[in-house]
Amino acid sequence: MEDPRERLITSISTAELERRWKAAREKMREHKIDFLLMRQDEQFLGGYVRWFSDFPARHSYPFTVIFPVDDGMTFITCGAPPPADAYPPQWAVRGVKQRLGAPYFPSVHYTSTLDAELTVKVFKEKKRATIGLVGRSFIPITFYEYLRNHLRGYKFVDATDHIDQLKVIKSAEEIELIKGQPDSRMQLWNM
Repeated sequence: MEDPRERLITSISTAELERRWKAAREKMREHKIDFLLMRQDEQFLGGYVRWFSDFPARHSYPFTVIFPVDDGMTFITCGAPPPADAYPPQWAVRGVKQRLGAPYFPSVHYTSTLDAELTVKVFKEKKRATIGLVGRSFIPITFYEYLRNHLRGYKFVDATDHIDQLKVIKSAEEIELIKGQPDSRMQLWNM
C-alpha cells in the first residue's frame, strides 16, 4: 500500500514554522492582539493558513486557524467532528493544540456558520480578547457576522499588514524552496 506521506507537497521544517510563530507573537504583543484568526478555502493569493500551518486549503474545503499569543493553535477543518479521523492526519500537524471539524460547505447554506460556531467556542475561553483578522478578504460575511453577533465585547482589528510584513522577508529555507519550485513566482506568494 502507498505511504500517504509520499503524496504530500514539499513541507517546510518545524524550525521554520517556529521562526514564523515567534515573529508573529512578537507582532501580536507589540500591537496588543490576543489571537490571530485566518480562514481560507483555496491555496493561492494569500497563503496565510499555509504560512502558519504548512497546509494549504484546497478545492473550496475551508481551513480556519486560530493563533493565540501564548498557546498552541486551533485548526478547524471541513469534515467529521472528532473523534472521527480528521484531516490533515495527526502525524502531519505541528504547533496545533486543538483540532476541530464540522461538515460545512459553501454550497450547503444551512452549514454556513458551523465553523464560526466552533471558532466562537474557542474565543469564549478568553473574555474580551482582541482578535486580529488576517486576510479579511478571505473571510466570508456569514462567518464574520456570526463572530460579531456572538462575541460582544471583543475587539476586532485588521492584522493583515502586520503578518504581511513578516511574510515578505524570506528566510534562507524559504528562498531555497522557492528556487526548487517549477513555478516559483506563485510559490513565492504562498509561503
